[in-house]
Amino acid sequence: VGVMCLVSVFGSRMRKRGKGHIVNISSVAGHECYTGGSAYCATKHAVNAFTIATRHDLAGTPIRVTAISPGMVETDFSKVRFGGDADKAAKVYENIVPMVAEDVADQIIYATTRPRHVQIADIISYATNQGHAKYVVERKGPGMGAP
Repeated sequence: VGVMCLVSVFGSRMRKRGKGHIVNISSVAGHECYTGGSAYCATKHAVNAFTIATRHDLAGTPIRVTAISPGMVETDFSKVRFGGDADKAAKVYENIVPMVAEDVADQIIYATTRPRHVQIADIISYATNQGHAKYVVERKGPGMGAP
């Protein structure tokens, strides 16, 4: 609901100005589902659906609409998710080189700095040793499987 409220407020102002770029942060969980993630996957699918529908609604305007859908990103979210249990949160990223917040910020900068006639619809990204939101994660350590 928060995404919809913000887009409603800022989107109307962007329409009046005749310019703007809406960027919604989603997740690969909005493209793939997994056991134990029903609520999270559902909310991220909703973000993606809302983003796509908003892009349709704004197609006749110069306002661009983008979703950023990252895979494993090491942030404090895991600590919150596991009730402050830092050890349990650290296990999520054990022997994998996850993305970090700066990687997601870089994707936002990329999408928002394209020429006005280019609209990036969605950036889906994974950590190098990740091939699915949950089920394909190869824990190869810092060398990421290099010989």
